Amino acid sequence: MKKMRTLLVSSFILGCLLNAQIAIVVNKSNDVENFTIEELKQLYHGDLFLFENGLPIILIETQPLAEDFYQLLYNKSRIKIKKYWISLVFSGRSAIPPTEKATAGEVLEFVANTPGAIAFISSSDLDDRVKTVTINSNSYEQETYPLLKK
Repeated sequence: MKKMRTLLVSSFILGCLLNAQIAIVVNKSNDVENFTIEELKQLYHGDLFLFENGLPIILIETQPLAEDFYQLLYNKSRIKIKKYWISLVFSGRSAIPPTEKATAGEVLEFVANTPGAIAFISSSDLDDRVKTVTINSNSYEQETYPLLKK
């Protein structure tokens, strides 16, 4: 009986993780509520430097979610995006590439303590320290969400 219960719980957790989506998060004090998909592309392409409220944008990313995020956002691999950022930095533009964090916990902690931070994180890792942002007025829970993993 105990093995059966463990198997059921494990199956449920695995199902939740497989259905987890990519959520965009910001610091709770940031008044941004929504980005268009084009704004999100501009953010992670180094074309926007400030939020509308004047806060400097600090981009955060984490592995292994970065590969899925960049595929969904740009239809490009993480390696291609990294190469783009390297060329951008060496071209003399003042864009600051995303800071990489090792774990979802590090991402949440950083965003919770940094007013200008924006990150993507698995919806299964969300907690109340950060605020989720909609994309094209759709939350990560909706079928019309632009970054929906299939």
